[in-house]
Amino acid sequence: MTPSKFIESLVKAYRNAKVPLQWHPKLSRGESRSIASEAEDRFAYYLIERLKIIDHIFINQTLTSLLNGREERINPDLVICRGDEIRMLIDLKMDLGYQRKEFSDSMKKIEKLVKKLRGQKFSLWKKVGYVRERLEKTLSINAKYVFVVISDKNIDSKQFESIEMLASKFNNTELFVLLRGIHLNDRSFQGRSQKYVMRMAKCHICQESFDKLETLLIESLA
Repeated sequence: MTPSKFIESLVKAYRNAKVPLQWHPKLSRGESRSIASEAEDRFAYYLIERLKIIDHIFINQTLTSLLNGREERINPDLVICRGDEIRMLIDLKMDLGYQRKEFSDSMKKIEKLVKKLRGQKFSLWKKVGYVRERLEKTLSINAKYVFVVISDKNIDSKQFESIEMLASKFNNTELFVLLRGIHLNDRSFQGRSQKYVMRMAKCHICQESFDKLETLLIESLA
């Protein structure tokens, strides 16, 4: 799967979210459905298709661990594993619009937390339908927490730049942006065809971010 195909899947998801799941001439939506969960699934699929070395990706999985008698929790969107180790944690954001004020503080908190929790054993659940299996995996001593932001829009550009500057100073967290200068849910796309939106999106894909993330993953899984 290519970066373009992944972005195309999000274009379709945004478009489908604007109409009811069941069509009827007397039904219409005001606000679109959130596609955040669907984006998590699609990005996990993109990664697992690109990197066969990944053994498993847990989606929207809370991790719990006991540290000095105290329960610690961490809530990434994707938990990437090889064998019995957690090699990377990914937090996927459609944009930083709703978190524009607290995101910097969240990154600082995660930066410290990951350093503290490396090497610790975590409990998690593998679910298949209604069947749950409790597992235990160790957070790798080299594991990183990666924030992947789909679009740099819906936030003041200078504020976003300051967030990127802050992220560049961290050792335990990373920040990657997949689309720059465009938001797939922008109102300017109203009435436009899906092909038009996709053509515009392709012009704004940050291939460098896709490449760097993949390289980081390969290094983490080695």
